Amino acid sequence: MNDIGASGWRSAAMTALRPADNPWAVRPALTTAAAALVVVIIGLALGRAELVAVTLFGTACAAVLADRTATRQRCAWALALQALGACVGIAVGSLTTDPVGQVAIAAAVAFVSGPLGRVGRSAAGCGLMAIIGVAFAQFGGTGLPWYQQCLCYLVGTAAIAVVDLGPWPWQPRGIRRAAVAAVFRASATLVDAAGTDDAPAARSSLLAASERARHVVFGPHLPRPHRRPTPAEVAWQHAADAALVAAATGVDCRARGADAAQMRDWADAIEHGLPIDWPAQVVDVVAPAGPRRSEICGRDAVFDGVRIAWCLALATVATIALHDPSHSVWIPLTVSVLVRPEYGTVFMRVTNRLSGTVAGGVLAAILLLVLGSGLPVAVAAAVAIGFSVAAAPKSYGLSVIGVTCGALMSASIATADPVVPLIRVGDTLLGAVIALMFGFLLWPGRGVPDPTSGVRTARRAARRYLRSVVDGAGVAAAGEEAYSRANRAVEQARTALLEPPPIGAIARTHLADALAVKGIVDEVTALRRVDEAPDRAQLDALRSRLETPDRR
Repeated sequence: MNDIGASGWRSAAMTALRPADNPWAVRPALTTAAAALVVVIIGLALGRAELVAVTLFGTACAAVLADRTATRQRCAWALALQALGACVGIAVGSLTTDPVGQVAIAAAVAFVSGPLGRVGRSAAGCGLMAIIGVAFAQFGGTGLPWYQQCLCYLVGTAAIAVVDLGPWPWQPRGIRRAAVAAVFRASATLVDAAGTDDAPAARSSLLAASERARHVVFGPHLPRPHRRPTPAEVAWQHAADAALVAAATGVDCRARGADAAQMRDWADAIEHGLPIDWPAQVVDVVAPAGPRRSEICGRDAVFDGVRIAWCLALATVATIALHDPSHSVWIPLTVSVLVRPEYGTVFMRVTNRLSGTVAGGVLAAILLLVLGSGLPVAVAAAVAIGFSVAAAPKSYGLSVIGVTCGALMSASIATADPVVPLIRVGDTLLGAVIALMFGFLLWPGRGVPDPTSGVRTARRAARRYLRSVVDGAGVAAAGEEAYSRANRAVEQARTALLEPPPIGAIARTHLADALAVKGIVDEVTALRRVDEAPDRAQLDALRSRLETPDRR
């Protein structure tokens, strides 16, 4: 039994470290390295090495949290929110030097950041940087007043904003058009696959493309009742949801005049910015979907806040107890990154963080022994920060190597200390132990998103979809939500499968439940294909299956 358990943990660790198939982010890496190098050169020319370290800290954080998958407006929103979180954290963290007050502030900010992360990707970055900002102000040891630290951080963020948001030739064009066109092409693929074994995979691809299009067009936002979308949003939503509604009805989409060839033609037209005469019977506008208030303020969100606050309080206590400024900010920083649920499970993050920090620390120590200090170290720090951006789509562990090496090198621009990287590795190990022990092993459910909760949410969405089909009102919106919730439940269960025992074994049952709900949603969609009213016995059977309690 122990051998089986050890084998499960090893398998989970190897899976967590396996790089993704995504391409390297070469262009953002080069522009980030150039921005960091400019910051370093200007700081050294002014003779203010202490300002360079804080500014590079802001540059590195902004580069990692910038949302380059969306439009410039969304990227600017992400940069602004992470900078706001960092500055608020620095200001609040500077309020007191009393140990009890420091622990209370760290825990309070961490608790608020938990529900904030459920609003969206940019809000999660704001919450993360608020926590890190508090730790930086409390243990950064820069000797600068809080407002100068904030100013330096803003300068670092501005450097990334210039290269990512400016009208440069290397900036990608037509991100919105490409995202919506991808929905149409995925829809065409699903139409071609209707009734075959490839249909489930095509359905998942369409849902993923639709989620990305929604993120690109609308980005994260708090839902506002009775919100009237702008004309531009209506146009984009017509495009995205026409494809989704057409493909959701399978063969029936041909009766609507939207076969696979037609949708591919629409995709080409959208991508090239050409006008389209939409068939009225295909277009079905759906209001932009956002997180429900019950998700932001619900029990799971509160538990996220409590878990993050608990771990950050322990990390702050451990840092204070060491009574050594050399340990500084890295212990709470490590914990804050590892326990946030938006960036993966604690086990996955710990595995990658430890391997990346050890490799980055050893690399920094070697470079400091060879390069010494000054401009060569500054150039190496900029290159390392650029590498962290390049590796982000591939592997969190590889990205951590760049972040760790860049941070350690930037702190040694004025005076080289090859021992500091080894101390930072020890700090990361201590932070990882706190996160792994108190945020994973000893925490109820190990901090893994509850697959049962995802299945319950999917069932509720499927019931609303069934009622909409029967009533004939709001079918498109209910159908989109039902498919989206079911797909999330399946992905949530598949993510839990990668966890070490016993969670991975338990997740198999929840995956079966999620797949069953996804199948029921397809059956509800099939009711839309027929002209006559659904049979009452069929409706009762579907309702009964959706009322079946989830397996525990």
